[in-house]
Amino acid sequence: MRLTFRSIGHIPPTVGWNMKPHGHDRFHELIVPLRGQLQADIRNQKIIAAPGEALLYPLGEMHGEQALGREPLETLHVAWWSAPKKVRSWPLKGADPHGRLEYLIRWMWDVNHLPHSQGDTQMKTLLAALLCAYESLAHPAEDELVASVRKYAQSHLAQPLKLDDLAVEAGLSRYHFLRRFRQKAGQTPMQFLRTLRVQAARTLLMTTPLPLRAIAEHVGFADEYHLSRVFFEVTGERPSRMRRRASKPAK
Repeated sequence: MRLTFRSIGHIPPTVGWNMKPHGHDRFHELIVPLRGQLQADIRNQKIIAAPGEALLYPLGEMHGEQALGREPLETLHVAWWSAPKKVRSWPLKGADPHGRLEYLIRWMWDVNHLPHSQGDTQMKTLLAALLCAYESLAHPAEDELVASVRKYAQSHLAQPLKLDDLAVEAGLSRYHFLRRFRQKAGQTPMQFLRTLRVQAARTLLMTTPLPLRAIAEHVGFADEYHLSRVFFEVTGERPSRMRRRASKPAK
């Protein structure tokens, strides 16, 4: 697929952000929420995306946007041109359970600040990787049970959630919830919850100066030592090392 990079942008944390219905006649756009929840009104649907998800606005599609709730909305968005036919067949929303889209678009944001002679080739390569990742992640739509657990858990990460809490929210017995969730997600609910906590911690590490103790409390770990241990088990990297690496200016 022939690609032409157009632009990349950032909406800083903003409460009550919104944009009236509009369309883009020269580019497609991919939105990756970093904080908060974004509702898109497109194709007579209301589609809500939060961190760990992404939204697609194909060329020519009218869409309105608004932040939901009282939490600030923060997003990164990239615009590009490619032949419309293939992009219009992609789902308008994709799950990003391992943070690949967020990682790639953050990398693009860093590269965007390099001189053009240094950044053009990198940007084109990263754009191709970003869209390939979105296409592969978006096609298998997330199961309704898994999606509902994700939404509930992301809204209650600071709380000491237990398996029974998630089962009650899903309206199932503990046994049936555990069995069905494992079938649909390929992991247990608590493993899924642990990954969500680590993803949220990673975002805070990379975007805020909060100490590990405060981050641990914010995403539901007992203390910074518990956070560090689980973070390493999931990502293979210590939180302090990731923060140092993220704070280094791109070369």
